[in-house]
Amino acid sequence: MFSANNIIPDVDVKDIFEVCSEYDIFKKYCTNFEEIGKPFLSEFYNDTKADCRIFQTKDNSLLYKDFGEPEHCFNCFTYVMHKYNYTFKEALNVISIDFGIIKSKTSISPNFIIGIEKTHKKPKTKPVISIVSRQWNLTDYKYWFKQYGITFEWLDSYDVIPCEYVYLTKDSGTIAYKNNNNNPIYAYRFQIDGKYVYKIYRPLAEKKDKWLFNGTADCIEGFDQLPLFDDLLIITKSLKDVICCRLLGYSAISLQGESNKLKNELFNKLSKRFDKIVIFYDNDDAGIKASQNLCEMYNLKSIIIPKKYDAKDISELIKKVGVEESKQILENLLK
Repeated sequence: MFSANNIIPDVDVKDIFEVCSEYDIFKKYCTNFEEIGKPFLSEFYNDTKADCRIFQTKDNSLLYKDFGEPEHCFNCFTYVMHKYNYTFKEALNVISIDFGIIKSKTSISPNFIIGIEKTHKKPKTKPVISIVSRQWNLTDYKYWFKQYGITFEWLDSYDVIPCEYVYLTKDSGTIAYKNNNNNPIYAYRFQIDGKYVYKIYRPLAEKKDKWLFNGTADCIEGFDQLPLFDDLLIITKSLKDVICCRLLGYSAISLQGESNKLKNELFNKLSKRFDKIVIFYDNDDAGIKASQNLCEMYNLKSIIIPKKYDAKDISELIKKVGVEESKQILENLLK
């Protein structure tokens, strides 16, 4: 079979960086990108909140991160791969064509090469996350129990797994993350169609490095641990807050972020199992706006932590005032 691989000369990353930089590549292919560090809207979905940034890492590379969509984290090449559904080699070839690198190496028409690339384009594979678990240790105890009152038994029951290694495999290769006491790693485990997917949480890492996720918006945190029926269900914004609510005596779930929508099908199921549903998001502008949207959509009520406690969510409140006082505060908010 005739293939573009037989036509296009070998081009590697070094060849590309002799002609253009990571910045140049992002400027060409990332439509809404204006300058490093400036927030902008994603072009991959109907984005209404500027949560995307391209920033410089510690090794002076540039990285795209969408803080509203944790799985969207790309370098300049994987961004092109994701945007156009290319393999790594296809992305290199198209970048080389667009920046005139291949043209300088061959007399073949770039338009002809692009046509071949699109004809033989392979489907993009979803990132795969695999883990090597470890035993709970003192670092975990200090983080989860000393701060939030969450025991290892609670974590086990919510499928939170302490990790020694986490491997993220994409078309471009595999990245390994290793646990250490200054940067512990945890995996939230979900099951989709009989297969495990993971949301990786590194609580002590910088904000841009805290999360990895290869699941979908259908991975509802805390759903499997719900009772069949109850008087009240709290919808909050993270699994940590879900467990904190449960610790205080309330059933709770979390969507994959405050910007995610509560699907009608899920709401209908929940409303048949719970007499009352309350939204409990962060007390910052983003949390209040997201809470208002859900309340208007489904005629629900919401609560937030009063500003006087200097805590944006229930886990921060427990950290500041303890479990017993937090229980009383939450009880009063729900009256």
